[in-house]
Amino acid sequence: MESVFDEAGRTLFRETGGADADSAGIICLGPIRSRSWKLKPKGFAGKITAELWDVVGAQLLEISDKAPRAEASALAAQLKKLVPETKARQLDTSKTRFALQFIRAQSSTGK
Repeated sequence: MESVFDEAGRTLFRETGGADADSAGIICLGPIRSRSWKLKPKGFAGKITAELWDVVGAQLLEISDKAPRAEASALAAQLKKLVPETKARQLDTSKTRFALQFIRAQSSTGK
């Protein structure tokens, strides 16, 4: 059987408490299609990044920029204004964790 891991991946998997790295307990989730854009909206000093993920029919949009920690809250508030509140909600978790949990839930219901 061919492994989904290279040697470093097998070692990491074993060292973090995983069973045999070639075991059948690993499932493939996905695919997640994504598109990214660099934008320069009015009121921003530099370019921001917009990333759209298509996750089994659901869409996740992340809008981000980099700022010093002291300016992060103000930047977050400014970024939120780019998307109407009626069209978006903030996730309680990372977009990756949300996407993987969503895919897993969809695959278990057969959708």
